[in-house]
Amino acid sequence: MTTLPGDFEQAVGLTRSKVPGRFLAEVPEGWQGPNGANGGFTGALVARALEASVEAHAPLRSLTVHYLRRVPPGPVTIEVVPERIGRQVSTLTARVEADGQTVALATAALAPSRPGVQFAPSGPLAMPDIAPPESFERFFPPLPLPLFGEIDVRLDPDQLLTSRDRAEVVGWLRPLQPLVSARPWLVQVADALPPALFARLDEPFPPLTIDLTVHVRASDPMTHVGPDDWLLCRFTSHLATDGFWEEDGVIWAPDGTVLAQSRQLALA
Repeated sequence: MTTLPGDFEQAVGLTRSKVPGRFLAEVPEGWQGPNGANGGFTGALVARALEASVEAHAPLRSLTVHYLRRVPPGPVTIEVVPERIGRQVSTLTARVEADGQTVALATAALAPSRPGVQFAPSGPLAMPDIAPPESFERFFPPLPLPLFGEIDVRLDPDQLLTSRDRAEVVGWLRPLQPLVSARPWLVQVADALPPALFARLDEPFPPLTIDLTVHVRASDPMTHVGPDDWLLCRFTSHLATDGFWEEDGVIWAPDGTVLAQSRQLALA
């Protein structure tokens, strides 16, 4: 499939099949990581299928994707199954297939806003103090990856790819083409920066994500983000053991609103 450079909306476009709950998509060459399609991009396809489902009458709140196999460029099929449709929370599952094999499994919760306890973000959820994106040059990794030709990433060079005590990466990210819906984009962003673990390594390696969970914390992220606004992201890792490591992420709108939180487990 040929898409405009950086056109995320076109890249995650779906075709509804005649079979209920089935969607057809195509993974472009550009949205690739070191091990096939970027995990966030695969998750974004699932998020878009969930949004397009007849049963999806509420915003996406939680999405967990388990990656079974490498997702190659080319056609994929996404099957969405409504497991329970409730008044407060609906649970759906999705299966992504490519070349006749299941490549990803997902569970999702969709729910409308409801009254409850509210307080301002603090501590790790407070927006970090970092220079504006225009202060940094666009980031490209030492080993070229197609993904970084599709998104605009700005990182503080003093906080990246240098061995230190804290495994953390902080940076700005924006689409190259205007967005229409922010929720699939947030799933993409949750897996778009270099892994935080790289800050502890002298020689980075291709990461392999086992699962990725994204919690969308704003009912309508587009009320806080313009079609081509920068998002600020911070990803941290606290433990690498038994051949696995975790990464926690927070994604902020320019006004300081927490748009999403994420966690993934990956092979070390």
